[in-house]
Amino acid sequence: MDGAPPTWTREAVLSEFCGSAVTARDSEANLLDLPCWLEPLRNERQLSNWEDQADGIHEGDMPALARVWWDAINKPGHVQSATLRRHDDGGWHEIRISVLDLRHQPDAACVLVAAADLGPCEPPTRVSQPVHTAGDDEAIARYERPIWLLQELDRLGCVINTEGDTAEIFGRSAEEVVGRSVIEFLHPEDHPAALEMWTGLLGDPGSSRTIRQRILRPDGSSRWIESTVLNRLEGSESGVILSISHDITERRREERVLRRRAFTDPLTGLPNRLAVDTALARMLGTGAATVAFIDLDGFKTVNDEQGHRVGDRVLETVARRLSNAVEDDVTVGRWGGDEFVAVAAGEREDALRSAIDTAFADPVVLGEVVWHPRCSYGIAHGDARSEADQLVVSADTAMYEAKELRST
Repeated sequence: MDGAPPTWTREAVLSEFCGSAVTARDSEANLLDLPCWLEPLRNERQLSNWEDQADGIHEGDMPALARVWWDAINKPGHVQSATLRRHDDGGWHEIRISVLDLRHQPDAACVLVAAADLGPCEPPTRVSQPVHTAGDDEAIARYERPIWLLQELDRLGCVINTEGDTAEIFGRSAEEVVGRSVIEFLHPEDHPAALEMWTGLLGDPGSSRTIRQRILRPDGSSRWIESTVLNRLEGSESGVILSISHDITERRREERVLRRRAFTDPLTGLPNRLAVDTALARMLGTGAATVAFIDLDGFKTVNDEQGHRVGDRVLETVARRLSNAVEDDVTVGRWGGDEFVAVAAGEREDALRSAIDTAFADPVVLGEVVWHPRCSYGIAHGDARSEADQLVVSADTAMYEAKELRST
């Protein structure tokens, strides 16, 4: 923090918090008497502690509440705010929580917490059971509320206090977690990153770090969490490391599903154009590569005479045969329509030609439909100096030249 924190006048505070219910608190959020010069801001409902202040706030908004408090403590004299949802006898309302640390001012010596009612809002979405999207290979679950955790740690990473969904994340009660180092519960593969983060955090007082890591549970399962960890060992009466975490297990699962969709052809299940481009660029990044561009001959006749459903099954069959015919380190993808591409590291022309000949050797039999598949293909070579898209263009051009020769 650069320079001394700003000093607030009575007029500035009254203007900032006009219309809000304001309480004064100490560094641990316990209630204090409001300074006399701020008497016009006195709240009729004197909430005794931070838990009362948070009473009724939607649990999914609790991490934001904790974050706005610690941001204000970390930056005295600057208002920190967050919009949250609170439930009371009148239903769900949006509230604006603002926190201003004035402990540096002798005439205030407190932290002001202001709550302004912004009016009714829609109830948070409540889904009691996981929702499954039809057709997904993996279920994408959406829960009633986020799973979160607020922990105080000492400089060795031992848990001093834990609040929130400890059992849901750790598979253990709060009593089983307190007093033990968090790294005991991490997946071994995540230890190096966690230790590197912790070392950097301890060496930079007042800083924060964000990290994703896995918590191993007693039953052998794991949960992914994303944690924002703040170094409050110095310059704070609490003298702790604060960790604000939320469970991202289902979000990661959804990300994997979306990533797979982004790189997969939905009809054949092969890598799509983007995936092929990515694989080829990776190969060229380390050396030579070979590309085969394959186009089916006479496929339009199948669609016209047998219908698109049969045509789709033909494409699925060709895709499966090509995948089975190539070696394990070769990527076969659908380029689009009735076009396929195979990419392989190194000089592999003979191997690709042999695989293509094998894939198109036998007729495709679909019930009473018998189709003898034929294709035209072109092959191009490149090295680390080649661009992936230009190499595919070269193979495509060679394919059209081969098609022209077949038609003469």
